[in-house]
Formats: sequence, structure tokens, C-alpha cells
Amino acid sequence: MYFNRESVIDLKKSGLSVREISKKTGISKTTVERWLQEADKVIVSHCPVCGKEITYTRGHRPKKFCSDACCVKWWR
Repeated sequence: MYFNRESVIDLKKSGLSVREISKKTGISKTTVERWLQEADKVIVSHCPVCGKEITYTRGHRPKKFCSDACCVKWWR
């Protein structure tokens, strides 16, 4: 069976520990920990012009628009 990042995140949400996820999926404990940390950094918002979903990483300047075209529309 193939496991990806989303399935690892779902397993963590279901209450399994990092060690249990590692044993169940066959993915190293370090990789599981890294994937879970990266998933925690992602923030989702929406473009005020078109409503498209925008994702960006916590700790970086937040994006307000999904594209330059939406930014120009907003300011005109």
C-alpha cells in the first residue's frame, strides 16, 4: 500500500503517534515528523477578488492576492 503526506496527516489526526504512524506506513520516523511539521506551517486564505484559495508558509509575508491580475483589479 502506498502512503503519501495526506494519509500521514490523516493518521495523525486520528490520534496515532509518530512512532505508530511510522510502523504502520513503513516510512521512517524522521520523515513522518518532518511531513507533520511542514503541514503545520501551511496557512490557507482566499483571494478577495476572485475567491481562489491561497496557501502560504507560516513565518513568511502573507499573500493577499492569488495573482498579479487580481492585485491590479483590486487597486483599479
